[in-house]
Amino acid sequence: MPWYHGWNVVFAGLVFQAVSFGVALYCFTFFVEPWSSEFSVGRGEIMVIFFILQGAMGLLAPFAGRAMDRLPIRALVCGGAVSLALALVLAARATALWQLMAIYGSFVVGGTLLAGPLAAQTLTARWFTRRRGFALGISTVGTSMGGFFLPPLVTWLQAEYGWRDANDILAVGVVLAIVPLSLLVIRNAPRPEESVIERH
Repeated sequence: MPWYHGWNVVFAGLVFQAVSFGVALYCFTFFVEPWSSEFSVGRGEIMVIFFILQGAMGLLAPFAGRAMDRLPIRALVCGGAVSLALALVLAARATALWQLMAIYGSFVVGGTLLAGPLAAQTLTARWFTRRRGFALGISTVGTSMGGFFLPPLVTWLQAEYGWRDANDILAVGVVLAIVPLSLLVIRNAPRPEESVIERH
């Protein structure tokens, strides 16, 4: 039986979920200490950034979902990757805590919503009918992968280069990991002949 392209789409979703959620959410705590020292603020003040991120994601998720109903998801995922990379670059140049709050409440939110689980699961649901539950189950592993692989990488980069240079390196990594794969693999939905393969 021919290989079904939907599994390639699931793999792409695994990757962009792992990268976006890994960098934005799972690695957040590893920035608390360097930011606290850099900006001479307490941990509680820094955690406000995380609350802003989570709150903005909750408020804007329906709008991101609506965009995925109307626009090419490939373009949205690539835009999310660029948004997250830009956030990392801007954060590396922040001189005050309020700037990090603004960056995380805008660019990081855009990155995690457009290149995160919402996009991956929307794509998976479109590409699978008979094996949709199984494919969605595999797709959700992406966020856990980010929590497993990204924290050790981020802590090593911070130890070797400092948090600001680490951010710049991560920004390049985000774009290289997500954008080429998305351009090559992601399509909004299967072609009719591909749907026949999935149903058998």
